[in-house]
Amino acid sequence: MTIGDAVGLGALVGTLLAGVTGFLVNAALDRKAQARRLRTEAYTDFLRGVTGCSAYNGGTEQHRAFSALHMDARSRILVYGDSAVIKRVGEFWSLGAGFDSEEKQDAFVRLIQDMRNAGGQGEIAPSIVKDVLLESVSKIRERNTAALVDGGKHLRK
Repeated sequence: MTIGDAVGLGALVGTLLAGVTGFLVNAALDRKAQARRLRTEAYTDFLRGVTGCSAYNGGTEQHRAFSALHMDARSRILVYGDSAVIKRVGEFWSLGAGFDSEEKQDAFVRLIQDMRNAGGQGEIAPSIVKDVLLESVSKIRERNTAALVDGGKHLRK
């Protein structure tokens, strides 16, 4: 083997190693990105399901749909979720998973804070979380209650 052949073989081996290494690094990054996406979707679906159930009266089609959504999301959180978030979901659920007491609201705020921390967004003031969350749920609940009372006439104005 000549020096030129050895240099060519070395370049070929180096190119192959760089290609394989690049592939493995990209595959690992893709797996992490996929896991992060699945975790975020599970968290989002859980929040949508719980707040939706709270906003709609039990027995309605919307309530059943939101209930199914958060039940499915809880299963996905067990698989993809951060351990602190899984613990907070359990705490919130053990209290009754609603917003009708200060204790339940505080548990939900802690859950949201842990979801934010797990995703790297950092904490926000609990009062802001409560204001945004509970105001939205309250307005939807009021609108739905009015629709039941007046047959939806206020929505057609």
